[in-house]
Amino acid sequence: IREDGLLALAKAGVIYAEGSAGTLQEVFQDAAQNHYASVDGTRSPMVFIDLDECWSVRRPVRLLLEGLFDEATEQLLHFVTTADDVVTAIT
Repeated sequence: IREDGLLALAKAGVIYAEGSAGTLQEVFQDAAQNHYASVDGTRSPMVFIDLDECWSVRRPVRLLLEGLFDEATEQLLHFVTTADDVVTAIT
């Protein structure tokens, strides 16, 4: 419930760094909110700091999320490796 509430408030987007089970839970809760536009009909960016291919290889959420979203929603996904890229993606 706590994560769902926090994600509902994060309408400008969420930045994900490497994490474990709790982080993965938040990723998929956010993905569900975006997929169904369940928070006031809005969708928000999901920015993954993909150092050492954390999100694209070791925990391959990239492939799963790209398969879940349609083309318009997929544009909310950002896999980046620098702080500057994080800022660009979230703005």
